[in-house]
Amino acid sequence: MKRILFLPFLFLATISFIPTTPINAQTVDLFCDDFDSLGFTNFVMTRSRQPSSAIVLFHKDSVVTKNGSPYSATDTVAYGHGTVSYLTAPPVQVAGYDNIGVLFDQICYIDWFDEAIVEYRFDNGPWSRAPGQVNNQGSIERVYTGNSLYQGPSWYFSKLSNPVIWPFLNDTMIFTRNTNAWVRESFNMTPLINQQTRANNGVPPVTMQVRLGLRDNPASPIGKGVPGNTHRWWIDNFCIRGSNCELTPPNIILEDPPANYPSRYEDRVYWVGPYIFNAQITDQSQINRAFIEYYLR
Repeated sequence: MKRILFLPFLFLATISFIPTTPINAQTVDLFCDDFDSLGFTNFVMTRSRQPSSAIVLFHKDSVVTKNGSPYSATDTVAYGHGTVSYLTAPPVQVAGYDNIGVLFDQICYIDWFDEAIVEYRFDNGPWSRAPGQVNNQGSIERVYTGNSLYQGPSWYFSKLSNPVIWPFLNDTMIFTRNTNAWVRESFNMTPLINQQTRANNGVPPVTMQVRLGLRDNPASPIGKGVPGNTHRWWIDNFCIRGSNCELTPPNIILEDPPANYPSRYEDRVYWVGPYIFNAQITDQSQINRAFIEYYLR
């Protein structure tokens, strides 16, 4: 749960401060794929499709990439209703981490009946679709923490998720190499791990596996994803991260301090205080204490 604390500070000293200060979280990349390695044809992540076929659907794009990188991964819905194309990461060890997150950049320019999905499983068990949120013993905890409309209750992305930058009413949009249509997405998998632990009599899962899927919904209009059509899903900078602190670090915003001393001078003061500082502090869980470091001259 995100907590916001508005806190006044009162000090009798000159202060050295930074107006916006994110606290660096200690995270570990458990698996990452920016799709730039292994050339144009090979993938680190595993490609597959359902129903099973020798035709591999995901491929690399050297034009529509994030920040001009060499490649992104892309696919379209052009191979029959009900077909699902997958990019699957290898299992990663999640035991021993307090928090696990999944991040990637995307342009999801597919029809809103079709579905770009995120699935997960623990210890090689059955696959489940990542929900937007879960109810953990009466507490609603967010799983999806990204920047789009994650469409429930089925939980998927489409161009309706960002209808302005992924033009919802335009079926012929051409994205270029320098497009600003990329959106950073994130999932906090910790509530799902905690849920699995309770369901397994308190025994936490050892490994987790994640896959991205593009599903051609039978309800979608025929022809939107025919070969050569522009309806596509682009993915870049996929990463699974573990952390023993919060995945999203706390953030501190000082409101142009001090609030009661508007006229300030470099390296000297003409008033010895007291100085009043207003701070807005955001944190994913709760704030134990807050302080400002300062020095006297």
